[in-house]
Amino acid sequence: MKVLKFLLFAALLCYSAALLGVDFTCSQEHARGYFSDIVDGVDYPLPYYALFGINTTLTVVLLSGISILFAVCIGCGNRTERGGKPLFFLWSQFFFFLYLTCDERLLIHEKAGLILGMEDAFLLIGLGIIELLLLFVAGDVMKQGVKLKGCLLVACAFFAAMVFIDAFLPPRMPGRLALEDLSKTWAIVFLFMYAWHFSMGWISDLNERDSNGN
Repeated sequence: MKVLKFLLFAALLCYSAALLGVDFTCSQEHARGYFSDIVDGVDYPLPYYALFGINTTLTVVLLSGISILFAVCIGCGNRTERGGKPLFFLWSQFFFFLYLTCDERLLIHEKAGLILGMEDAFLLIGLGIIELLLLFVAGDVMKQGVKLKGCLLVACAFFAAMVFIDAFLPPRMPGRLALEDLSKTWAIVFLFMYAWHFSMGWISDLNERDSNGN
C-alpha cells in the first residue's frame, strides 16, 4: 500500500510539473485546454484532444469519490451511541462534496459571481467557511487523529493558495493558470485522503463494536 501511495504521489508530481512547464514555457493558451471546465467550442492547441479538460476530469472524479466515501459511511450506520460523530456530519459532507462535484463541472460559483457582480473567489471563501463550520461543529475535528488533521491542514493551505492566486495575481501572469488550478487539484487530493482515512476509521470502529457485541 505504501508503494502504491508513493507511485500515485510521484505520478501527480510529474503531472503537475508537466502542466506548470507548459504554462511557463509556452502560454496560457497552450495550458488552458488542459484546465478547461467544459467543452466550449474553442480550438485549444492540444497535441491530443483526448487530454482536453484532463485536470477538471481528475478533480471531478476525486470530488465525487469523496461524496461516495461519506455515502458508504452513511450506509454502514451510525456510531453516535459511542460518542462518535453524528450522522448529520456524514450527510452534510455527502451533500457538500456532491455540490462541489456539480460546481466543478457546471461552473456554478463562476456564474453566481457574474450575476452578483463580485469576484467568484470570495464565493469560494464562503464555501470554505461553511466547510470549516461543519468540521468543527458537527465533525469534532479537534478530536480526530493526527493523520486526519494533517490532511485537512494541507488541503486548507492549498485552498488558501488557490483563492489568493485567483483574487490577487494578474490574470495574464505566466504560470498563474496552472498554479491556481493545480493548487485546487492538490487541495482536493488531500481532501480525498481525509475522506478515505475517515471512512476507513468509521468502518473499522463499527466492525470493532459489532465484534464486541455492542
